[in-house]
Amino acid sequence: MLITDHHEHARWPLPQGVVDLFYEDAADKRQLEQALRTLFTSWSYDELIPPTFEYADTLASEAGTQIAEEMYRFTDRDGRTLALRPDLTVPTARVVGTRLYDQPMPLRLFYVGPVFRYERPQAGRQREFTQAGIELVGAGTPAADAKNQVPEPVKTERLARLQDRLNALQARFNHSCCGRSLDVLVERAGRKPGQVTGRSPYLQAVNFEGPADLIGRIVAVEIVEAGPNSLIGRLAGDAAGAAA
Repeated sequence: MLITDHHEHARWPLPQGVVDLFYEDAADKRQLEQALRTLFTSWSYDELIPPTFEYADTLASEAGTQIAEEMYRFTDRDGRTLALRPDLTVPTARVVGTRLYDQPMPLRLFYVGPVFRYERPQAGRQREFTQAGIELVGAGTPAADAKNQVPEPVKTERLARLQDRLNALQARFNHSCCGRSLDVLVERAGRKPGQVTGRSPYLQAVNFEGPADLIGRIVAVEIVEAGPNSLIGRLAGDAAGAAA
């Protein structure tokens, strides 16, 4: 996989918090999104695709204070303040309240799409990311939806298949990181003496030898081995010299 977030080295740099996806990365993302859509559809949920941007006041009115503060706002040529959607629950509520209020209840809606938040930069978090979820609207009690529920054995089997798909994608992605240098946020001491553990920009656990005073810092780590759930690396370049 060839994801890169070293924007400062690019001839045409990207803004902080976004990445290019191509080849296997793009294919894996689309496969995962399609797997989620297939699963939600099998549960009798219908997809909702709201616009990428709306009036800022509309999005902020129903969002929490923190999310409202993290919205990307801009002004159009008519002087109206717009914003990129920071999540998909608020647009879903708007559609239900203004477009689908007269439809038979309960409503079963799902969404899979990009959202945008101007968050503090940190390992494993991007400012553009994909959100997926389901919303059951107008069911007074769990029993109210029982007649349309997927039988439990079928639900369990479909969830197991989705988990297998996720595990396979994670293992393949971990393996593709071998030989690459990743910026790792060091979180805590490792299980072995002299080892520390951190998180890659893609939320993988990374174990490597290093002093405890690295905790809280972001350092470059060369990945030398990949397991199904974590990576093993060593301090790279200048980071290794500084830690010596």
